[in-house]
Amino acid sequence: MRLPALILALIALPMQGNTQGLAPMRQDFATYADQFAIRLTARNPYPTAQRFSVTVYEEDWRISAARALAPVLTIAPNETVSFLVAGDTDEREARAIHVCIRSAPFVGEGGASIRGEVCGRYRILQRRL
Repeated sequence: MRLPALILALIALPMQGNTQGLAPMRQDFATYADQFAIRLTARNPYPTAQRFSVTVYEEDWRISAARALAPVLTIAPNETVSFLVAGDTDEREARAIHVCIRSAPFVGEGGASIRGEVCGRYRILQRRL
């Protein structure tokens, strides 16, 4: 096989994307209480352990008063971990928040210097009795 044909054959092979993940990426959550809590799952697809920071934003991308109960997650290679985001409801019937996880490599350690961010959008529905 000639070199250009080999390169074309390799390009044509399906490639699996290794992307960090947040699940679910979009969902509605309902509460009857004055507070809410949502459980999300973060995935580390990288070959090294990664540290992920969790940030919660309001719909207009201002920092939210809602917080992740574990704002920093350390996830082993190719593993997932679940975490909670909690906050107070307000007078609105529906409120949207964005939850973002940002990976950062461990400083001074071997492995890939990988930085990435993924965000999901969640609606908090306030139910009244």
